[in-house]
Amino acid sequence: DLCVIDTNSSYPSLTFSRLNGLYASRGGSALDLIDPCTCEVTELGSYGGFSGVNGITSDQGVELFGVASTQDESISIDTQSGLATTIGALGFNWGTGGATWSDELQALYAINGSTDFLYRINPQSGMATPLVPLTVNFGTVGIELHPLNNTIYACSNASLCSFRRCCYW
Repeated sequence: DLCVIDTNSSYPSLTFSRLNGLYASRGGSALDLIDPCTCEVTELGSYGGFSGVNGITSDQGVELFGVASTQDESISIDTQSGLATTIGALGFNWGTGGATWSDELQALYAINGSTDFLYRINPQSGMATPLVPLTVNFGTVGIELHPLNNTIYACSNASLCSFRRCCYW
């Protein structure tokens, strides 16, 4: 352990931005910035009414994407204020979820823990397209795309797996 975050908050999702900030989704309803060397937490702000944001990832620029499972929408998150805006409806009832961005394909990928499917989300419209049924029953979702080999790695509850390669392009 590098340090211990001194907070009572839960963080269902963490991601680094392109500007090297470590961002955390506080309780799925607000954005925090965490210094990974000191674990100092800076509260940036609420998503503005969006909740269930348990998957955040960098976007093609310097902001963040998120999946708001309570509203079943994909969102854009401002890294200065935490305020989110709707990109569009996912088109599916979303449960637990995680998200990751592919620079090569200019696409957002997400796992929906309610359906155990991998989806591609259109970054302009927000619409999710189911790609592949997964063989793991996802309670919680962790997902990350390795930028050098375009392999998507995913994990779920600790009792199910540590990390599993779920697919690659």
